[in-house]
Amino acid sequence: MWRFPFGRHVAVGQIGGEPVVVSVGPRNTLILWDPTGKRPSRSFSGHTGLVWAAALGWIDQAPVLVSGGGDSTVRAWNVTGHEPPIIFAGHVDTVRAVAVGTLLRHPAAVSGGDDRTVRVWDLTGQQPPVVLQGHAGVVSAVAVGSIDGNDVVASGAADQTVRLWEPSGERSPRVLKGHGASIWGVTVGVLDRVPVVVSGAADDTVRVWDGRSGKTLAVYPAGKEVVACAFAPDPDGPPGAVRILKLERPVTFSGNPWAFLA
Repeated sequence: MWRFPFGRHVAVGQIGGEPVVVSVGPRNTLILWDPTGKRPSRSFSGHTGLVWAAALGWIDQAPVLVSGGGDSTVRAWNVTGHEPPIIFAGHVDTVRAVAVGTLLRHPAAVSGGDDRTVRVWDLTGQQPPVVLQGHAGVVSAVAVGSIDGNDVVASGAADQTVRLWEPSGERSPRVLKGHGASIWGVTVGVLDRVPVVVSGAADDTVRVWDGRSGKTLAVYPAGKEVVACAFAPDPDGPPGAVRILKLERPVTFSGNPWAFLA
């Protein structure tokens, strides 16, 4: 992760209440792992260029894997089936980041890449894609969230800015400035009942922004480039506790195709 920060190569989530991890394998494949080691892995192939990003989400109650890569496509895979992926075309260069969530009451994927655009895709196919333009550099991080009940898309880019967009693209984004280098990770959440945006960058810092005003609430030195950000409950702390974690020890997964999903 430190050596190849330009893209989010790992995703985590749950299927049927069980944890799963997604990584990028050889020959542009995605691999779904059981981190407990109880079940074999399963691979998804189809991208014709290097896969740079992956995220797990849902369409209705069906788990999906969304990916983006060097072939300029975004793909949505049904992880419990064997049909071909839904392919979303529109980017004109490498896709570096993807996210999955619910936007405007529809399951949606968000992507960003070398063409400096952020794109919102309706995973049900009922709405046309929305193209969000404004970044002056490669978009290397995207996230889906909510601020005071309003859906938002967050993006981070090589232009050293974080942008908060309305999913419809009807208004200009709020631009958050403060990082001194390319931004690799971004996420949206709530801390102490305050909606916040958290970003990590090549300037070796994590920044916490007020989602309402855009003001910087905190800056944390990381000691190295920060390549990803995420929110999760702290199982060892009291309700509402917040901690910044840095993982040092790697976890290795190996296995065979997931026969139990066949």
